[in-house]
Amino acid sequence: MKEYLASSKLSPIELAKHLMVFKSSADTKKDFEQIIKSLVSEDQTERVGQIIRGLEQEDEFAILCKLMGTCESISKVGQSPIIDTDEIAPDFIASFSPGCSVSGKEKEDINLKYQCFIEVKSSKNKIFKISARDLKRRKKFSSRFKLPLIFAVRFTMFEGHGIWVLVDSSKLAKSGRRIEVSDFIGNLNHVLFDDYGVYTHPNLYVAHYYDSNFEGPGITHGDHGALDRTVFLFPDEPSIVVDENDQVLVNAFLDNFEFKQVKVERESNITCVISSVGSQSRFLSDILFFVNHLAIDEYGETSFDASRAIARMDSKDNSIPLVGREMIEYVMQMMNSKKEMFFKIAMGKPETQERILHNLKKHR
Repeated sequence: MKEYLASSKLSPIELAKHLMVFKSSADTKKDFEQIIKSLVSEDQTERVGQIIRGLEQEDEFAILCKLMGTCESISKVGQSPIIDTDEIAPDFIASFSPGCSVSGKEKEDINLKYQCFIEVKSSKNKIFKISARDLKRRKKFSSRFKLPLIFAVRFTMFEGHGIWVLVDSSKLAKSGRRIEVSDFIGNLNHVLFDDYGVYTHPNLYVAHYYDSNFEGPGITHGDHGALDRTVFLFPDEPSIVVDENDQVLVNAFLDNFEFKQVKVERESNITCVISSVGSQSRFLSDILFFVNHLAIDEYGETSFDASRAIARMDSKDNSIPLVGREMIEYVMQMMNSKKEMFFKIAMGKPETQERILHNLKKHR
């Protein structure tokens, strides 16, 4: 296979697709970089790398659909036409059945089955643009099969964050064929994904107790040792101790928020670090992206890889567990049962979400 790729006359696009097979089986990013170096000529490296980054975003989107739990089916669409056509096939065909968490409505309450094609793009700038001809060719394909076409754009300038904007192609055509990062609010992403903001209690403090004598598995601090327990603090109220079995997941969730250290106390081998969290907000979709990218490999890089995760889903030796919305919502529900400290907030006006849901039902 390697000899074939190195000597073949494949186009950069086809070469990149074949290389993604190697990427899904490579253990680290460094391993895949070595594969590219050995198989791709210098004059093709930049172009092939650009295509691979685009294919990676497709896999990131598919994983996000799985994590958010509102997508009932998503499959890739082959983009090499057997019959010559001026049309361009999209990346995915998908079906969504969202709820509306901020209104307390389940999927059954919304009763929406929304089928569509999805074209995945990415932009390292704050604005994504598409040509009139390119958009027309993609819409022509979706019209043939009588399904709407959604553009899903990942804005990659926000390193370490999964910022996606989903826009219907008809709306895209009316907005000058451009999508801006500010379109994150008020578009399809928060409706189809049932996405929402998570707001923290303004008086929230967290105390982490570390034990320098403990060397077992778990969360460790470079200066203080292994994490022994986590405690939520509120002024003039009883403290709330996190159950030992939930500590890793709770702290993975908390890592999404910024901590302002206010006090450090030491007694023997125990160090207590007290931090203020205060009023902050994060989107559920971004929390899921962050939590699943927390693990670091031996090179100090994120060990999670969406392409590898998809390739190994059917493997009996699947070593890439995913943290989905049900786990994050479990953490919030569990902690809120002790005291309301994490709140769901709508992305934009509730009436806007209701209007979008109504339009999706009307045109499904």
